[in-house]
Amino acid sequence: MPAWISTPWRRRPDPLKEQFQQLWNYESPTWAGKFLDQLCTQTLRSKIEPMKKFARTVRAHRELVLNYFCARKQFSGGVIEGLNNKAKVSMRKAYGFRTFHATELALYRVLGMPRSDLMDSPATTVSEDAAVAATLAAPAGAPAARRRGPG
Repeated sequence: MPAWISTPWRRRPDPLKEQFQQLWNYESPTWAGKFLDQLCTQTLRSKIEPMKKFARTVRAHRELVLNYFCARKQFSGGVIEGLNNKAKVSMRKAYGFRTFHATELALYRVLGMPRSDLMDSPATTVSEDAAVAATLAAPAGAPAARRRGPG
């Protein structure tokens, strides 16, 4: 066999990647699991190390992948991603608060979770509440209001 045929760049992962995309067409978790097992076995027999690593990872998380089919594709990760984004933005705006309690209060207010026990806590001062309210009321591009220390 000529040397150019066995060079690594000639071994293309494209067919394996295209086969993996067919997984999402299955409706039944049983058939999807059989297809996934067959695809992982075929990929592990290939000589492409990154694809073999991917197949080992998929095998390790097989049950989690098949949960997608058990839920009958009814759930989307978009809601979770949106909540995570809101939490990150509010944490960024709350930078500079001196206590974690004030940051936690800001998170609860942004995410719309009423927490009366946090509001009545003695650790929350009027100035912290005002700083949280000012920070959350600021437009997205405006710099975050910071609580100033004594003096």
